[in-house]
Amino acid sequence: MIRKIAKMFLAVGFACSVSLWVAAAQEAPASSATKETTHHHNWFVGTIDSVDKDAGTVVVKAADGTKHTFKYTGDTSVKGIEDAAKATDLATKKGTKVAIHYTGKGADKTADSIEDAGKYVAGDEKKPAQK
Repeated sequence: MIRKIAKMFLAVGFACSVSLWVAAAQEAPASSATKETTHHHNWFVGTIDSVDKDAGTVVVKAADGTKHTFKYTGDTSVKGIEDAAKATDLATKKGTKVAIHYTGKGADKTADSIEDAGKYVAGDEKKPAQK
């Protein structure tokens, strides 16, 4: 009788452990080049669609056609883009392929830097190309 009760407790404990593990695995974010991650710093590659100087935002279109809006500040650096020293200069660069290093998530994405996308691996919006 005691053995049956002990086996039952072990079985119930094991089942609970497995169900918690499965639930935790299902809540993990999917990994995708166009999906945001929970990391503090993220990369995004796309083409400039528009710049709103009044709102301080740049809209970038991904390869799949989705548009992503990034806020920019006076601290946002612009690197390697001809005739663009700051984010507001990007207003004339519609269609330019850029890589944006940003913080935040969803509607609260702020660009830390906007760079020439030629330095990045094609199709991998998360990391710079190895040199």
